[in-house]
Amino acid sequence: MQKPKPTIYDVYSDVYSDRPDTSIANSQPSMTHQSFKDGADINILVKSFHTTGILGDPSLTDRPVYGDFASYPSFQQSMDAKADSYSMFESLSSAVRDHFNNNLNDFLSCVHSDDSSDLEILNDLGLIEHATSPSKKAIMNPSVEPIQM
Repeated sequence: MQKPKPTIYDVYSDVYSDRPDTSIANSQPSMTHQSFKDGADINILVKSFHTTGILGDPSLTDRPVYGDFASYPSFQQSMDAKADSYSMFESLSSAVRDHFNNNLNDFLSCVHSDDSSDLEILNDLGLIEHATSPSKKAIMNPSVEPIQM
């Protein structure tokens, strides 16, 4: 079997001649939901706001939240704080981590809880000194600074 001879193009040949068709034709039905077009049209949204005084669909239970969130940390700062808290959690002993199923969220919910049973758990694990009230929590490792958000 003989290989097809390659076509050589130079500056004088037509760049579009004898080229294979590379276009894509989709014969399947469109997956775009046209039922959402009114919810994305700014003209319809503004007209609805002028009529009802409510931005968005009033029949929805999950309303969008609009506000100025400039005082909150940026996404990068939040991810850095999460990474720092995870590395601090990983530096705890394996017995402490095992008590919280190696789950940072379980640990943080216990630390931030004001429930006296959670305080006793933290005291038994040696993470806090025995405190008489939840406001007197004292972390045993003062070299680690708390995360500021």
